Amino acid sequence: MRSRATPLVFSVKQLQLCVGAVACVLPPLLWGLGVLVGVGAPWPWPIESISDYHGTNLRVIFVSALAAIGILMLCYRGYERTTEKMWSDNALANFAGTAALIVAAVPNDADVMSLGNELRYPLATYVHFAAAGSVFVSMFWFSAFRFTMSDHTRSAHQSPQKRRRNAVYRLCAALIATSMVCLLAGFIFDWWLSIPTGIFWFESLGMVAFGFAWLTKSQVLPGLGD
Repeated sequence: MRSRATPLVFSVKQLQLCVGAVACVLPPLLWGLGVLVGVGAPWPWPIESISDYHGTNLRVIFVSALAAIGILMLCYRGYERTTEKMWSDNALANFAGTAALIVAAVPNDADVMSLGNELRYPLATYVHFAAAGSVFVSMFWFSAFRFTMSDHTRSAHQSPQKRRRNAVYRLCAALIATSMVCLLAGFIFDWWLSIPTGIFWFESLGMVAFGFAWLTKSQVLPGLGD
């Protein structure tokens, strides 16, 4: 019985590791490659937002990474729905994965074709922003409420490693929430006129925090595994 369970657990950990790794690596990878190929604001800064790389020579990397995250999320299974929790991990992951695939397929640039040009500007931009917002909300929800779940409701009954992981999850959730608030405030008050690459940095903050939460969930990080 033990040998049958091990491959399944290992495959779930691999999926969590892949999601976390892709999310953590994508922002610095786009920035670094953009600097090398001359894509960005005045050297060595990135362009305005992560999504704007869809309209550059790095679109294949952007689309591939978002598609990979979306597909992996669609394959994810976790805690089932309970009387206390409205959504199961599977339902939330399906929602987030679908939103990530929409972000990858529908660019926010009027000059870039999306879905065979079926969605035209500005409709494509609205769809893109709605999907991106859904991804960020899902990232926050996973980190704040889903990953912190345990078979033991009281912290005293949890292992030291689980308590440390929960602290990491809550920190990541706080960083994701900070990035969402700053992005929303920036759009409302036009902060981006004085911070040209601010959108990129706050998007990156949320994306890397989300990725680190998934790496923590995979239990590959030292001191956080059972």
